[in-house]
Amino acid sequence: MLRDHIRPELKYIGKEISIRTLIDAIHKFQLTDSDTILLNPMNFDDIVLEYRNTYDESITIPYLLLTVLVEEDRRNRGPKDRIGLLKNDLDADRTSHNAPENFSNIYEAYRCGWCGSILNESREELFGEERDRMIRYIEQSEFPVVKHLHGMCCPNEPYN
Repeated sequence: MLRDHIRPELKYIGKEISIRTLIDAIHKFQLTDSDTILLNPMNFDDIVLEYRNTYDESITIPYLLLTVLVEEDRRNRGPKDRIGLLKNDLDADRTSHNAPENFSNIYEAYRCGWCGSILNESREELFGEERDRMIRYIEQSEFPVVKHLHGMCCPNEPYN
């Protein structure tokens, strides 16, 4: 996909990332419906949880906030607590994914508590279709269970 090769402009917004601070950033950086905000996987999880706690329902994917696409940076190009801006991101998929996927055999997902990578229960990083399926489970399940582990992807990093 062409947009995967575009390097986002990283911005520090000076506060903990929340729906409110994303709204403020949209106004500050004058983002439009052709722009995308990329979030570190851990920050995206925080937004999903905040949305669920605030509105008592699961977030809709793709998540449009004031017409701006907000999505998880699956390529992990941005550090935690920074937002990536993709201006004129015309290749992004902004259409609703209403077709539910059967996740009946997935009971929980695992993410590295350090870098946010998608893991299996043995703490090994997932790749390919298995990783994509787990991400869809996290994004599309009404109440996904996500556990943070110290992944083998970060063997020398301290886990908090």
